[in-house]
Amino acid sequence: MKATVAKVLAHTKVLSAPLEKEGGGYHGMIDMFDVVSFLIRQCVDPSHKEEEEKYGRHVTWRGWCCDVSQLATHGGDLISSIPALSIVNHSGLNPFVTMGRDHHVSELLATLKRGVHRVIVMDDGGKVECLVSQSDVLCLLEECIKSAYPHLAEKTVAELGLNARPKPSLFTVNVMARTFYAFHQMLDHKVSGVAVVDDAGVLEGNISVSDLRGLAATDLGSLLLPVSRFLKERVKQEVPVMCSAKTTFGTVLHRLVHHGLHRLWCTDVMQRPISVVSLTDVLRIVDQRALHLQEKHLQAAEAALT
Repeated sequence: MKATVAKVLAHTKVLSAPLEKEGGGYHGMIDMFDVVSFLIRQCVDPSHKEEEEKYGRHVTWRGWCCDVSQLATHGGDLISSIPALSIVNHSGLNPFVTMGRDHHVSELLATLKRGVHRVIVMDDGGKVECLVSQSDVLCLLEECIKSAYPHLAEKTVAELGLNARPKPSLFTVNVMARTFYAFHQMLDHKVSGVAVVDDAGVLEGNISVSDLRGLAATDLGSLLLPVSRFLKERVKQEVPVMCSAKTTFGTVLHRLVHHGLHRLWCTDVMQRPISVVSLTDVLRIVDQRALHLQEKHLQAAEAALT
């Protein structure tokens, strides 16, 4: 990959950007997790097994991946040598989804609620005009939730069924696991974030794809740090933000927006994660409520005509 691609993402602290074709159009999206997921696949040695970390699966890393200086040097060389096109959406979590500027907001919401994290808005000439993310929509919802959906804002996590339902995307790593292993788990399970817990399973934090923002090739050695140290030194994460079964939907929305989060871990009385409320979950719930109110209005209009 041309070094300029990784350098631009790191220097601008942009997590994801479209990759242009030379003759016009776009190959797709490329982000820092695509870069790191490529590196992870080069680092895992399939020849034999050994325990990677406490609470970890059996993963064996190639020797050069276990040394800070070698990871930064050899890993940086690997990233610089491969064409960018070969790692577009390498993680499988960064699809290139577009819409025209004339598309209705309801179409945007319908796309984002399916789990698409961002949508590219194209101008009439087929060029990227802007990017709209799930977080952008949540900021707008947070401003109007109490006026537009007052009853929904007061519903609790438990009442909305967000605290006890099966969540295949609920994965954890121990605070002392290597950061590289945490991102390996995300790649392995096709999720963009995992909970960080202590030996008792108590929530200590969150590590996600967003934490790769600004990571330069010279910083690759930091991926060998324990997760807790990586979060403290690079992300400046101090106190975990969470919710409980009794937390209201309005409060969940406020915490997600105020702290710039993409997920909120729902914990039990011992502060152990039992579920996760993602931005996708929030958008689905709001969309369901909007459809419900629309149906009620239609029924009321029909009743008035009879």
